[in-house]
Amino acid sequence: MLRYYYFESQDPPVQEIESDPAKAPFEIAEPPGDQLNPRIPTPFKVKLTRTNRATRNMQYIWWGEVVAGGEGTRVLGLGASGNFTVPADLARTPGANLNLRVQAINANGKAYELNKVYRLTP
Repeated sequence: MLRYYYFESQDPPVQEIESDPAKAPFEIAEPPGDQLNPRIPTPFKVKLTRTNRATRNMQYIWWGEVVAGGEGTRVLGLGASGNFTVPADLARTPGANLNLRVQAINANGKAYELNKVYRLTP
């Protein structure tokens, strides 16, 4: 007996990054305030707001972008805490705004993103 099998290819579902701060299991603890000096190293830190099995092993990447400078996004740091220095090519325009983006992925593979804006002071 002949049997026919038809296989239909399906695209895998694309994960939506959770960008709602109320649903993110972490918050940006440092840098505090709303101003940064680009010439000195700035400490960064994430504070977990909900601890569970999935948040035991979180991975973070810190991105920085100054839209007024016309440059692209730069990686500023990796991990939950450390120090970053804003690159000189991003801080060319005095008084510009730095968009700091923190992207994280938990142990289950769920992705999160938080944004915060800082004014670069000379």
